[in-house]
Amino acid sequence: MPPKKTFSQIEFEREEADRTKKFDLALARIQKGETEEEDLSQCSIEEERAKKLADALKGNSKLTKLDLYDNQLADEGIKALSECLSSNKTLRVLNLKWNGLGKLNQVGAPDNDSGVKVFAKALEGNQSLQQINLEWNQIWEDGRKMLASQRSKTRHINADDGLPNMGYSVWNFMNPPKRAA
Repeated sequence: MPPKKTFSQIEFEREEADRTKKFDLALARIQKGETEEEDLSQCSIEEERAKKLADALKGNSKLTKLDLYDNQLADEGIKALSECLSSNKTLRVLNLKWNGLGKLNQVGAPDNDSGVKVFAKALEGNQSLQQINLEWNQIWEDGRKMLASQRSKTRHINADDGLPNMGYSVWNFMNPPKRAA
């Protein structure tokens, strides 16, 4: 006889099923070009779902606002989404707040902004994105510098890490703090 599930396990499975349903319905609307704004916040979007979303965005000519708040895109997910930026000409607002981009590493470990670097590079070929929210991600110096190169009079990139005890805001792209050697 299988072990009895706890209430927490049952609730988690129910919530995950709801997130999957929300993602699948929104993905279908994006694929069909039925919506200008889509909220995919808290849909457990990781690499596999990010690839499906990127494929849908490549052919979409209607979506202007996409909210991906509080998913776990991480580096591989943002790399997948970056692939569609050169072909998508309608997306204007993209919320990537709280998505595990970059990494908080152990002291002395190399910083990991590989996904952010790919995203910043992809922005070079995209003129439609005007607002990008990258708050509450752990974007390090190299990633900040690359994002800074994509800011303009018509493109606002917010990447405040929200950690006042760090002594600086990631928003300060041009003059990042010096690291101790």
